[in-house]
Amino acid sequence: MVIDEAHRGTYTSAQAENKAQSIMQKFIKGSEEDGLCIMPLVIGVTATPQRFDNLIAGTTSTVQKVIVPPEQVRESGLLKDRIIIHYPDIPLGADMTMFKGAVENWLKKCAHWKAYCERENEKMVNPIIVVQVEDGNEREITRTDLGICIDLLEEAMGRKLLPGEVVHTFNDYGTIKVRDVEIHQIEASRIEDEEKFLIF
Repeated sequence: MVIDEAHRGTYTSAQAENKAQSIMQKFIKGSEEDGLCIMPLVIGVTATPQRFDNLIAGTTSTVQKVIVPPEQVRESGLLKDRIIIHYPDIPLGADMTMFKGAVENWLKKCAHWKAYCERENEKMVNPIIVVQVEDGNEREITRTDLGICIDLLEEAMGRKLLPGEVVHTFNDYGTIKVRDVEIHQIEASRIEDEEKFLIF
């Protein structure tokens, strides 16, 4: 039996003495009530072996330890020298996290279409992002934070948006300004004709 993360399920309380409690302990120590004999060969893999050692110390098993130095684990890529943690300046909820993922996916599609059209000498295909936003009320056009959408789009593109690259289809609204970006209204039926990046 091979047990990965072998330190888990190995804790035995002082009151329990030698009684096997967890499923793993029942396999290692045997369990008459479950009809399990003592496992003849157990390989435990763990970075913190103390609990596992304590568990098998009370058995008749012959213990053979193989200690792997951390350097070898690092070389294999399983143990990292460092971990980079990114704290975004823009606070993201679940909806904006999905929007960020959509922008990243859109950028990949733009690059793929550009490469394909140039290679095949075809008319350029310009993918767009159409965002369905939450309804607004008498005080605001939408409850979706359009400012964060603009911020995320500019961050992903690595530049500021140019006039006309973002449009909206909100009824009864003309040009609206979000951050420093003027967002003009277009008819929903004209979306296919537009060479825009983002449509709300």
